[in-house]
Amino acid sequence: MNDFERAKRFIQTHNWHFAKSMASIPHWYCLRSDQNDYDRFKWFVTFIRENSREGRFYSKTYRYFYLWGYKYWDMDPTPEVCDLVNRDQYKRDYIDETDFVPSYDIFYDNAVRDILAGHISDGKKVCDLCCGNGGLFEVAAGLNDYHGVDNRKQALVQLLDARPNLKGRLHLERVGNLSYENIDVIVSLNAERLDAEDIKRVVNSKKASADVLLFSKGTLAPQPGLNLLKTAEFSLLTTKKSL
Repeated sequence: MNDFERAKRFIQTHNWHFAKSMASIPHWYCLRSDQNDYDRFKWFVTFIRENSREGRFYSKTYRYFYLWGYKYWDMDPTPEVCDLVNRDQYKRDYIDETDFVPSYDIFYDNAVRDILAGHISDGKKVCDLCCGNGGLFEVAAGLNDYHGVDNRKQALVQLLDARPNLKGRLHLERVGNLSYENIDVIVSLNAERLDAEDIKRVVNSKKASADVLLFSKGTLAPQPGLNLLKTAEFSLLTTKKSL
């Protein structure tokens, strides 16, 4: 069990109370005193802080941990003194509903195809980050257990129209709001669309045995937990030290 699985178990096994005194700003909270488990509660607060990103609430700035439709945060100075964690459904204001026009680059596709060969096979669960309209299907075989993530609605509409069997496996979401502990191979052909917080979430939530292969037509920066490999034209962030 990795830390994201442990956090999910904490969330599922604790009571979340509706904040009746602030009904005009609907949210829920969890109390340390409900479970009388100081160490586990402190661990969760530390975890959400380490895996959070800044967000604004009116004039104030908090650090929020996002996961599958909810955000979590605390307002105490340290995890040691924290006795309450808040939870709220987050706004999906990052969803892009503009028309999606795919682009093609045969040289890029060939470079990606050569590297992916042997890394994706039948029986492996594959998650395609910033999947667009499914370009990965053009350069890789063995995608029987495929899952896609993208915040561009029309890209996913095109992909589902072309491959109706993917219903239920496409997520209209920001990459950094999900977790990837059940994925065998994590891929992106559009890694330039990922920011540092997205990549941090991928690295922190993946299982130890998972392969990560994030390709970009542009410049990629080194990231903790991933190696940066460059060719004459393209760059790749990967868990592999050589390919």
